[in-house]
Amino acid sequence: MKTKADLVDYVICAMRDRPEDFSCDRHTLDDSKSGLSFWVLNGVFAAGVYQPYNQKFGPIQSLRFHRALKQWKIWKAQTLLQNAQRAA
Repeated sequence: MKTKADLVDYVICAMRDRPEDFSCDRHTLDDSKSGLSFWVLNGVFAAGVYQPYNQKFGPIQSLRFHRALKQWKIWKAQTLLQNAQRAA
């Protein structure tokens, strides 16, 4: 099993390099390429992997994860807005 920092490094790089492979709802962030699902609901300090295994990140890694998630959400919003403007 990878360390918490390795997992967070992986997801940060993956969200930056291939953001289109991720989807997010109220409770989870899912990586369609790797099959990993991340729990994002219980605040900034409570993130972690929950599928295919359970691994909490801890406070420092959760903070890093949530910062990257915020950037991914900005990318997603900009992409949706651009697509809507093209369709109009």
